[in-house]
Amino acid sequence: MATKANWNYPTAVRFGAGRIAELPDALKATGIKKPLLVTDAGLVNLPVTQNTVKLLKDAGVDVGVYGGEAQSSVGQRQCRRRGAAQGRL
Repeated sequence: MATKANWNYPTAVRFGAGRIAELPDALKATGIKKPLLVTDAGLVNLPVTQNTVKLLKDAGVDVGVYGGEAQSSVGQRQCRRRGAAQGRL
């Protein structure tokens, strides 16, 4: 039997098989219109990331993707700047 559950402390977390399909509705419920999906260079082109981007775009969500490596504080600042430039922060 597959487990689906919600955990709400301190932040709502949804987990379980197929829960990614709920992402567009979760974004809408929280008022997020232009999310920035942040990943690393090793994951950005894998099916899990590309399928998530497609799911959001198909739902009419204006999603941005950052696939660089933000390991250092410099990388984190670059990620924030790129997100802000796309109107996502």
